[in-house]
Parts: sequence; structure tokens; C-alpha cells
Amino acid sequence: MQNKSTHPSDPAELRQDDALSFRDIVLLLRGHFAEYRRRWFWVLGAGLVAGLLLGLYAWLSPPRYTGSLTYMLNDNQAGRGSSFLSQFSNLLGVSAPGGQTYAQLTEISRSFTLVSSVLLQKHTVGGQEDYLANHLIRAENLHETLWAPSSRDEERGFTLSDFYFTRPTIDSFSRQEQVAIKSLYNALLGLPAGREQLLVCDYNDETGIMTLSFTSRREPVAALFPLALFETLRESYLRSSTELQARTLDLVTQKTDSIRRVLEGRERSLARFQDQDNALLFQEDRLPGVRYERDRQMLGLMYGEAVKNREIADFALQNAVPALQIIDKPFSPLSASQKNPIVFAVLGSVLGGFLVCLYLSFRLLWREAMAPAAT
Repeated sequence: MQNKSTHPSDPAELRQDDALSFRDIVLLLRGHFAEYRRRWFWVLGAGLVAGLLLGLYAWLSPPRYTGSLTYMLNDNQAGRGSSFLSQFSNLLGVSAPGGQTYAQLTEISRSFTLVSSVLLQKHTVGGQEDYLANHLIRAENLHETLWAPSSRDEERGFTLSDFYFTRPTIDSFSRQEQVAIKSLYNALLGLPAGREQLLVCDYNDETGIMTLSFTSRREPVAALFPLALFETLRESYLRSSTELQARTLDLVTQKTDSIRRVLEGRERSLARFQDQDNALLFQEDRLPGVRYERDRQMLGLMYGEAVKNREIADFALQNAVPALQIIDKPFSPLSASQKNPIVFAVLGSVLGGFLVCLYLSFRLLWREAMAPAAT
């Protein structure tokens, strides 16, 4: 006795099953659309409410200002700046093989070391001199948003709802200050993922042009932060890139000054000896003068070479100075970007209607699934 397969093998049967399946889908969709028509006031009401809420949210949202600074690196000598990149690459925990790249310089500009040092600099905004971090706290209203009172305050033993920075040295920060500076740094970079990123550091690999952009609710802060970050980056880059040449120049300068002092001493000794030379009767008594003259000539040659080496070292230092040049910098008035209320209202209406339709579909499926059990 042969077992008959339960799966249809005839192409006609397959086509018939497909047609039935498609017919079931069409009937199901018709049933759902009929439910939407019966409950049209639900769909319309939800769309209107959601559209009104999102449109009102966009209308009340404060404008955002973005200040952008573009710069480029004029550095034609190979290996120049490797000291700077090596130091900061170690801080970032990455290796820097083969010298500097635009990507490395961009990562350094957004590193905690540089950004935190900028945040703890004092600047005047709106006639008020304070740490830039405090200006950002006020501009972004962090006391009521990011640092609003929460249950974590009891666990940590302190609150940030009224916190302001009062000193610039991170090494002496308390636990509260450390949490605050790290939280502010993460907020600037949009961490954790999903937050609005206020600080954007980017570069164009083809043109070699790098960009620092900062977004804030206050126009002066948006224009000030990229400039402050660039100046800090340039100073650190210049100091670290020329460290070896500067140390060499300092060593050669000290050696040159030492030779000059010895030479001046020999010249004075020779002059005193020559003043009493007429009173000497024997040639042997004139030997100190011969030695003074010999030392003066030898030290004169040494001093000339030392001066030449000092000038070469100074030239090497000047030639090793890299140039981070500003192409464009932010200045007032900055263009304000604000959410479009009409666009948000339309999106809200579509979203509200879709959610209600989704609810009606699940409601209909649930009723159909439970109907046989009820009977």
C-alpha cells in the first residue's frame, strides 16, 4: 500500500493553491481597509493630533546655529609632526605608523585631551567671562535636560542639576567634576549613539581640507568654539612638532655662550700680559703671552663654528615649523537652522494615522482569532 503525498504535485493544483492564497490575501486586505473606513474618525483624529503636536514641537524648538572652520596643513617635510602624532596616538590608544595623516589629525582634534582643555578655557560671551564649559551648560540648558535630577544622584552621592566648573585643572578634579567633564564631552560628540552631535571634526582626503563644526543654541558659542579648538590644536601641534629642533637649538646656544665667555677671559688675560710685556727681559717670560694668543685664536675658531651651528639649528627650527592655516572661520551672523513646522506636521499626521491603522489591524486579527473560541 503506497502512501499518497499530501503535497500537490500537479501544476494545475499548484496554480489553484496559489490563486486561493492570493484570494485570501486580497480578502484580508479588503477586510482591513473596510475596518479603516469604519473607524475613519480614529485615523483622522490621530493624524491631526500627532501632526499638531509635532508641528508645535518644531515651532517651539529654538533655532540652532552652526559655526564651521576649515583649515589645511602646509607641511612638506616627511616626518615633520611625528612627535605630536606619536604623543596623542598613545593617549588615544592607537598606533601612528608612517607619519601623520589627515585622519589622525582629525581624531586628535576631537580627543578628550584637546576638547577638555578647550572647555576649561575662559572666554567672554555676552559680556560675561567664564569657562567655555559653563557657557555651554547655559546655552544647551543642561541643568534641565542632560543633568536633570534623577535616581542616579542618590547612587552617586551628588547632583549635577546646579553644577558649574570653578577650576581648570582636571588632575585635581573631584568625583563630581570628573563626571561632569566626561558627560559634557560625550554630549559634544553625541555619545552614546543617538544623541545630537554638537562637535563634528571631518576632512576631505582628496583636497586635504579639514573642518571643525560646532552647533549650539547660542550664536556666539557656536562661532567661538571652533576657533578656540583650532588655536589649541595649533599650539599643541606646533610645540610637539618642533620639540626636537628647539632642544637642539637650546643646547647649541648654551655651548656657544660658554665658548664666548672663555674666549673673552683669554682676551682679557692676553691684554693684561701685553700691558706688562715691555718690562720682561727674557723670552721665557713671554711664553704665557704666546699661550694666551694661541688659545685666543683657537677659541675664536671654535666660537665661529659654534655661531654657525647655532644659526643652522635656528634655521632648522624655523624650517620645521608646520603651518595649520585657516581657510574660512565662523563669524556673525551665523545662519540659523530650525525645524520646519509644516514638514513635522505632515510627518506627524502620517505617523499618527499609520499607528492607528496598525492598532486597528491587530485588533481585527485578534477578534477573528478569538471568534471560534467564543463559539
